[in-house]
Amino acid sequence: MKLTEIPSTIQLAWHGVNDRLNLEHFLNSPIPWAEGDVRGDGNGGLVLRHDSFDTHPMRPDEELLRFEEWLEALQVRNKCIKIDLKEGCETMAKMIRHLKERGIDESRLWITTNLKDVAIDDYGRLRQSFPHIIFQSTIPLRFMFREMGPEDRSSWLNLNRTLGVTRLSICWYDLPTAEEIAEIRTFGFEINLYHVNSLDDFRAAIALMPEAITSDFHLPEWNLFGRGAGENGFYLLKE
Repeated sequence: MKLTEIPSTIQLAWHGVNDRLNLEHFLNSPIPWAEGDVRGDGNGGLVLRHDSFDTHPMRPDEELLRFEEWLEALQVRNKCIKIDLKEGCETMAKMIRHLKERGIDESRLWITTNLKDVAIDDYGRLRQSFPHIIFQSTIPLRFMFREMGPEDRSSWLNLNRTLGVTRLSICWYDLPTAEEIAEIRTFGFEINLYHVNSLDDFRAAIALMPEAITSDFHLPEWNLFGRGAGENGFYLLKE
């Protein structure tokens, strides 16, 4: 399978563009969307980092990528911006301010978060601030279909729709079925599949016809060498 064989209707996002080296690999690729994990640095600024500083203190050799630097690099290269917002409240307010100050085109902005990290009121403020963006929520697919009954599942999906969410993100490791995706689509949501990280995964994911796929893009077959998001301090190495 070739990268050019992916239908043009599917948006492609490079997962975890959280450090300068991964940013460089992304900028030199044909992938249009960069996803970065945004959180506060504890000193009033915003940085790109997957893990919380509470659970994973900063490593001695770690160099943080500032949010402002990240935004500028993407804008200069005319790339699209996908933000995984890890915190609400002040972090969200600062993020909104930076995006507004830089005049980010809402057609090139995609923000994802979840109701575990961000409060319901913050969802509302985020949607009010950017009424025309792709607004995405990550969903616990296996929990929804194993633990929730149909009524609870409907209530949860309706809550997200009421909050202005337009796209739901599903982990590929959860092995979504066509039937599950079809049920979710009846509520009017678009679908993003993430952790789609091999050529076989891409083939299978495309068959489900999602609107978007998010991948580490560590695919030597396509001459792409994404490093991953740096979760638990782990990065993929170039082969």
